[in-house]
This record gives sequence, C-alpha cells and structure tokens, in this order.
Amino acid sequence: MNNDIKNDKNGNVKVSSIVVILVILALILIICGILINKFVDVGDKVLNGNDKIDINNVVENNDSNTNFENKKTVSIPGKNIYFDYDKSLKKKEEANSIILYNSNDYLVSITFNKSITYKDSIEGVIDLLNRSFIVDASLSSRGDLYNTDKFTVNTKENIKVNSFDSIKFIGTLPNRTWNCYVYGYAFVIEDTPIMVIGLVSAQSQEDEMIKNIQNNVESIIKTINVER
Repeated sequence: MNNDIKNDKNGNVKVSSIVVILVILALILIICGILINKFVDVGDKVLNGNDKIDINNVVENNDSNTNFENKKTVSIPGKNIYFDYDKSLKKKEEANSIILYNSNDYLVSITFNKSITYKDSIEGVIDLLNRSFIVDASLSSRGDLYNTDKFTVNTKENIKVNSFDSIKFIGTLPNRTWNCYVYGYAFVIEDTPIMVIGLVSAQSQEDEMIKNIQNNVESIIKTINVER
C-alpha cells in the first residue's frame, strides 16, 4: 500500500516537472520570436557613415500609387523619355538635371547627359553622371555644401524596371560633417545615360525622410515611358 502511494507521488512529481519544463520552453520560444521580429524591424533603418548597407533591407514600395492621382509629367529635353511625378513636388531645371523637391532637406533628381550618344555599359552611367548630380542638386538646395566630387556607392544590383535594364544603388555623399543618404537607379534609354536618384541632405537623416525618398524614387521610375 505504501509503495503504491509512493509510486503515485513520484508519478505526479514527474508529470508536474514535465509540465513546468514545457511551459518554460514555450515561454522561451515566444520571447525568441519577439526578439527576432524586433531585429528584423531594424533592417529598415538606414545606416550612416561608412556602415555597410544591405540592399535587401531597404523597403521597396511595390504597392505605391505609380499612377499619381495628382500627377505631372516631365521629359528629358530633346528626348522622348517621360516620367510622371507627384504634382505636390516643386520642379527646378538645372544644366543636366530635373530636380523635384518640397523642402531643402531632401530631393529627387533626374540627371542625364543629352549631348552624347552613350554606347557603354550601365555600370559607367553612375561614374559619368555622379558629379553632374552633385552640382545640380547642390545648386537647387543650399548651395555648394558638398566636399567631394562623387558620392560613394555602397551596394548595387542589376534589376529590370518597365522592361528597361537598370542598376539599383544605395550610397552616401559627404556633406561637411555628416553623410547624406543616396538611393537611386541608373539607366541607358535610347542611348541616353540617366539616373533617377534621391538625396537626403538634412543632418538628422531621419527615417521618415529616407522612406519618403525611397517611395518617390520607386514611384517615378515605374512611370518611365518612351512612347507618348
């Protein structure tokens, strides 16, 4: 009789121990899931300085309204190459760029060289237009604040946009004591080298500005058209 009681007690203890262990394991899994989600969210934060930026962590606004309920159309002078953009953005034309902006803190530039027939690779477009973009963007915002001839491309990938081959890139542009976020695409369309590139020039480099630039660039490049 005593042995049966002991066995029952031991059995109950073992069952209780197993239940406790299972509860602890479940809690550990829940905590791990929360932490993983938290770290994944960090992927959207853009890094400054010389930090490496993973292009796969940048948000692409694939569901953005590329039809622009209130849109305007712009073309590269002398070329049948058209882009739509949100008409809430202001437009300014420089020597080699069409600048779209609504503040001095960030802008989107459609930079090009219409005076040449470009037969080289898309890879060369970024180097070819790099300085033109910096000069034109600088003139349209706060004057010549940039202390470099070129922005640095931190990462890039080949991608098709509206049947056009392109290179998507992310980089940094030194501006006095801080680095500015750069996000864009390079194309060769009808033998014309083109970049559609967003720049956040504000010292704060706020996430909201960065996402705004990403969304505007993505929306504009999806409207490229040569048949109007």
